[in-house]
Amino acid sequence: MPSSESISSLSDRLKDSLEETLVGQAVQISTDIASTTEAVLKITPGNSSAAPIEIVLDKEFGAYLTVGRGSVFEIPFVRKRSTAEDFVSEITNLTSGIANGGFQEDVVLSKGKVVGASGTINAGGRLNKPVSDTWMKLGWELLSKREPERHIYQPY
Repeated sequence: MPSSESISSLSDRLKDSLEETLVGQAVQISTDIASTTEAVLKITPGNSSAAPIEIVLDKEFGAYLTVGRGSVFEIPFVRKRSTAEDFVSEITNLTSGIANGGFQEDVVLSKGKVVGASGTINAGGRLNKPVSDTWMKLGWELLSKREPERHIYQPY
């Protein structure tokens, strides 16, 4: 985590950055400081055809953005990220892309639970190029029948 900044302070900085970037958008941003090591920000779009976003800030790692039905984007404090921006700007840029360019994902369901997803944040707003990520849960669910779903979300 950046220097000795608290998770609460980081959450406040991120929320301020998101509010500034999403000004004029029909969104609701809520914050929950779960502990001294974790905070959750939820962005709920006014447009029901747009993708909701949940940002989990983890003091040890960075952030996990869960977008739409089940796509997850990892943003570490250090190491390679999708853009060359600092941590808060990276998350703000990705969120701006979702809000202004839209989002699409392919999810894989097994027994009604999401066990994998591949999502693409479209370019838009402060995001200059599309960003995508994929994950798949390993385990016995892979032996069960898998059902694919495709979701195309509208800008906010």
